[in-house]
Amino acid sequence: MTSRSQICSDPILVLHFVLRTVDPFGSPAAVMRDILQPYKPKDHLQYHEIIFDFGTGEKVEKHVKMMQALVKQLDKVGFDPERVEVIVYSHSETARGDIWGGFEPDNSVGRGKHKVITPGLPVAYTVDDFFKVLFSGGIEKYMKGSTLWMLVCGHMVRESNAFDTFKDCIKRYEIEHSFAFSAEMFHACLTTSFVNAYVERVLVEGFEVQDVIQDLLIVSPRLAMHAAIIHIHVTNGFRRRLPTIVEYTQGLTRTPDAKHSMVVSTYTFSHENLRPFGNTLPYQCPKCKCVRTWDHIVIASKPFVLSDESKFACRKCKHTITYKRQHHQAQVILHFQGYRGTSNGSGKLVRKGNTAATGWLVSVTTESAAVALCPTVP
Repeated sequence: MTSRSQICSDPILVLHFVLRTVDPFGSPAAVMRDILQPYKPKDHLQYHEIIFDFGTGEKVEKHVKMMQALVKQLDKVGFDPERVEVIVYSHSETARGDIWGGFEPDNSVGRGKHKVITPGLPVAYTVDDFFKVLFSGGIEKYMKGSTLWMLVCGHMVRESNAFDTFKDCIKRYEIEHSFAFSAEMFHACLTTSFVNAYVERVLVEGFEVQDVIQDLLIVSPRLAMHAAIIHIHVTNGFRRRLPTIVEYTQGLTRTPDAKHSMVVSTYTFSHENLRPFGNTLPYQCPKCKCVRTWDHIVIASKPFVLSDESKFACRKCKHTITYKRQHHQAQVILHFQGYRGTSNGSGKLVRKGNTAATGWLVSVTTESAAVALCPTVP
């Protein structure tokens, strides 16, 4: 049998945390459940949608009790998942990258039919405080070795302090894989094709994320034009599941005595004419205000290589915009069209035909992932 003809029947737990005012239908979590159902025995798939709001001390206590009840429910049926998928669907604060945890109490003015209720303002928590409350009541034990999907606006990863705190939380909770997205006004529904491919290639067929990431990227054109994808992998860490057949064939990469490491990979889609080096061209020229008026200026001396600079000029007023490739975007892992081959860091790709070059740029950093204890809410 080929590896593609085999499927994984591991028990899977899907925890879908949704902020109270957010429509859960915008999240791909239910799609994940629906794809998995035909492949799993009834007692091998648990899906729980948790609507959270812990904007006050009283609401925090209610959330903790709700998590305690969920843990008791899972313990009662003896459910021991080998994979845990955690989807967090909320908002992030624009200045600091804090995450919305709930709302203040509603305010009311007047009486009877003249009564007017004003909804309470949102309450944003620092990333570590947010997780401390969200993963409480014993549910935090399921975070160990899980995959975390952060469906929040990109301020959490754009603000360096918030992103560093996010990475610290991943280490403390011993989360194996994490996904986040860079769009400032993030639309979770655009991740559906990416999540579909993840379910089929990783959860059903049993491949590792890093081995099939190109398959996930190539089916996500709408997400590509919307956001960069950040994948964080803690290597040699805690694993819930047994090795897959593919891992047996390739040889296990985990060494018991080796140190943990955290690999942060950022995948940015680049289109030669529409999204140069991952930057979105403005709809209007900032000088003459004309709409969609950009022409790509091709450097005559380098028409057949992927250069480190891209210039655009307004057809009306000749105002120019220049984009430069960042130092961390040196590697090109996947090109759909426009250039032939891949880059080893030089970026010297041979053009094929006159089609615009489109593909994914990748930035990879590695740091220590020493596991630390994470404070929790009792």
